Amino acid sequence: MKKDGDSKKLKELEKKIVELKKEVEEANCSWRRALADYQNLVRRTDEERGSVYEGVKKDLILKFLPIMDYLENALKHDGDEGVELMVREFKKTLEGEGVEKIEVEGEKFDPAVMDCVDVTEGGKEGEVAEVLLNGYKMGDEVIRQAKVRVYGEG
Repeated sequence: MKKDGDSKKLKELEKKIVELKKEVEEANCSWRRALADYQNLVRRTDEERGSVYEGVKKDLILKFLPIMDYLENALKHDGDEGVELMVREFKKTLEGEGVEKIEVEGEKFDPAVMDCVDVTEGGKEGEVAEVLLNGYKMGDEVIRQAKVRVYGEG
C-alpha cells in the first residue's frame, strides 16, 4: 500500500515539476519580451533625441548664415584683416558642425541646390553666371539653396 501511495506522490511531484518548468519558461519568455521592448524603447528614444538635436542645430545654423553673408560681403568690399579672420573662424565653426558651402559658380544650373533669381546673357546657356547668395548643406541635406543668376537666351 505504501508503494501505491509513494507512486501516486511521485507522479504528483513529477506533474508539479512539469508545471513549474512551464511557469519558469513562461516567465523567461515574458522577461525576454520585456527586455526587447525596453531595448527598442531606448533605441527609439535615442533616435528621436538625435533627430530633435539635428533639427535644433539646423534651425540655429540657418539663423547664423545671414551673419556669414554680411561678413563675406564686408570682406569683398573692404578686405579688412579682422573681418577676414572672423569669416575664416566662422567657416571653420560651420565645417566643424558638418556644414559645407555648396560650390556652384560656373556649374550647370541644378534646381536641387540652386534657386535661379535672374537670367542674363553672354555665357553658356543654363550655366551659373553669378552666385548672389551662397548655398549650404549639412551632410547630404541642402539647408539653404544658392541664389544664382543663370545664363540664358536674351
